[in-house]
Amino acid sequence: MGGGEVVPVEEVRLWVASVARRLALLHVAYARAIVEELGPERGLRVIARAIREYGRAIGERTREEVVKLGLEPTPENFDRAPTYRVPPYGMYDRVEVVEGERRVRVYGCVLARVWRSILQPLLALLIPGKLEGWRACCPLLQSQSY
Repeated sequence: MGGGEVVPVEEVRLWVASVARRLALLHVAYARAIVEELGPERGLRVIARAIREYGRAIGERTREEVVKLGLEPTPENFDRAPTYRVPPYGMYDRVEVVEGERRVRVYGCVLARVWRSILQPLLALLIPGKLEGWRACCPLLQSQSY
């Protein structure tokens, strides 16, 4: 590929989803290694902290880019920041901006589908009876809409 070729959107969607699934598996490998090394309680706290830090870092960088473009840092404008925006094809089924919220809701996330399929059963085995407590601090497990 290259040199000005036109690629069908569905093909792009498949490529992006494939890369997302591969990255999701990499994150699962990190999570397993952390939990194996630190134990479930401490390991899951470290993972939750890393997820929050990732979200904060992306949000800050995206906000800076939006402001540099001369736009208001609102959820509606965050997709205008080219460096950190989520690709429009292959990463999710749909996105919605809810009035009054400072975030965008994403449904059908490819990454989350992989994580849920692997991590939720793993967590249930590692910490029986405590999955609800983990749901409270892990956005991935809070919603069934993924």
